[in-house]
Amino acid sequence: MSSTIPCLIQLNGDNVAANLLPIMALKPERIVQIVTKSQRAERAVAQFKEVFTLLAKEKGYEGYKPRIQDHTVSSGSMPDVRDNIARLLLENPGSVVNFSGGSKLMSVGAYQAALALGRPSLFCDVEEQRFVDGQTGHLPSPPAYDTLAKQFSMSLLMALSGRKLDEWKASTPNDSLRTFGLRAYELRLQHWNAMESFNQSLRTALPNLGDKPLPQAVTQSEAARLYLSAASSAGLVRQGNDGWRIATGQNHAAHLLTDGWLELAVLDRILVNPSYREVMWNPSREGSDTGRGIFLIDSRSMKLRYFECLPTLRNSPQDHVEAVAQRARELGGSSAEAVLVVLRPAQGQENTIRHAARRIGAEVVLGAEEVTKRFARG
Repeated sequence: MSSTIPCLIQLNGDNVAANLLPIMALKPERIVQIVTKSQRAERAVAQFKEVFTLLAKEKGYEGYKPRIQDHTVSSGSMPDVRDNIARLLLENPGSVVNFSGGSKLMSVGAYQAALALGRPSLFCDVEEQRFVDGQTGHLPSPPAYDTLAKQFSMSLLMALSGRKLDEWKASTPNDSLRTFGLRAYELRLQHWNAMESFNQSLRTALPNLGDKPLPQAVTQSEAARLYLSAASSAGLVRQGNDGWRIATGQNHAAHLLTDGWLELAVLDRILVNPSYREVMWNPSREGSDTGRGIFLIDSRSMKLRYFECLPTLRNSPQDHVEAVAQRARELGGSSAEAVLVVLRPAQGQENTIRHAARRIGAEVVLGAEEVTKRFARG
């Protein structure tokens, strides 16, 4: 891969994306990062190098492995950083300074060095999603920020927050499950009370069900029979001469019948929406917890987003919102966004849910109208 510039000088810091994106934009032959003497700096260096190793696996960067050199400064003061970068600029003609990382004082020192010597510099504004020319020298025009950010894979985005994709596994719903989710959504809205009775009866029967047919209390309503017929097409239940039985994998099938159908319906709409990519259904740690939710990349904001979908809330709104936010952080770090979807909040519950979400920093989608708008096809 050809390189655009011979050397990029950057400030090591906690915001790995602010250093990674300029590297992707300029493709330097060599990278010199300014490092201070602290444990925090050591951790930041280690994280940057771990993320950087993944870049060579990204589309368009296959095999790209520039030499990385750590340049340690005695302190992170503005004069110390300025003087060190000035020496590096004199020793490395054609270098560009990225003054995005590090502390504010380090950033000012780096900028001053570039300005004094008339060398090009740039700032990577992750919040505003743009590159800013420091106007200290002629800067090669980088690709658009959005173009680069939209190339990030799930693996790279997770690594930027200190998470590892290979620690997780996920399921893929087949077409019949997606079809069941959509049909279940329709039937539930049409026959809500009858289907809530179905849920209650099924949960009561499950502990002692074994391989016996579902009791009449579960199957007696016309709505329940329509529902079970739709579920049989997805392999969740089967009908015999003596009635309906839950198929193999009873607990999983029972979950999809009682609560998980909403997640399937939402997932179907997510999978046909081009704004979402690398969708993971029911992510779980290898050999660990039971999977739940939907985890994906939202291409519009280039954020990792975690959705959890519940027909109703059986615990306190506060507990549910906190659990969804915690799950989002577990998967995607502190920058991952959490979304709780509740189809039918109890009377008077909506304001409590929204208040809890605002306090915690999560998003909520409440009621059939909001669900339809949020997950419209296309």
